[in-house]
Amino acid sequence: MANTVESSGTQTAVIGTEHTLAAPTTAAIRVLRVDRNAMVAGDLLTLRVKTKVLTGGTIREQYHWNYPGLPANPVVESIPIVTPFGATFTLQQTAGTGRSYDWSILSFGTPVVESSGTQSATIGTEHSLATPTTNKTRILRVDCVNLAAADLVILRAKTKILTGGTIRAQHTVAYYNAQTAPIMESPVVAGPFGATFTLQQVTAVGRSFDWAVITLD
Repeated sequence: MANTVESSGTQTAVIGTEHTLAAPTTAAIRVLRVDRNAMVAGDLLTLRVKTKVLTGGTIREQYHWNYPGLPANPVVESIPIVTPFGATFTLQQTAGTGRSYDWSILSFGTPVVESSGTQSATIGTEHSLATPTTNKTRILRVDCVNLAAADLVILRAKTKILTGGTIRAQHTVAYYNAQTAPIMESPVVAGPFGATFTLQQVTAVGRSFDWAVITLD
């Protein structure tokens, strides 16, 4: 799929300052690319991507990556980020001498929020969030900002192999305790016969979770 350089520039880092590189608001799948060739031993760089789950939700950290100096491969790139409501991309150097970094945001595709809502968890109950039946490629995104100490929540994506087959778990991911990067996302789920997405909190106090199922095609 062809991609477009949506925005780009050069950021000179101030040690300890989180610099916003770009904060696009349109729907797209995006990749952050950064050239850290100027880094030397003792430098430490953090790149962050922040998204939200619902159109009226709060932008929160979804991913971060830490990179030390003396890079063998100076060009680094985020995974593709599905951003139906835009995203915020930041750069922060926390150690060493502030360096200059060339960066760009690549965009491609137009993800669509197929269904969304807020689920209040009952401890031990596996809540069905969505059960689409059409042939689409999907991800489940959940805002786990309300998780606290001793909370455990399990997200599942279920599919079937044949048109007359049985829906079974394909991806199961558990999150425990409070999360520093609270926006959680399933792997990509190819569902020629649809899929089922569930949420189950199994310990502590039932929390509320914003969620969305996003289609990529």
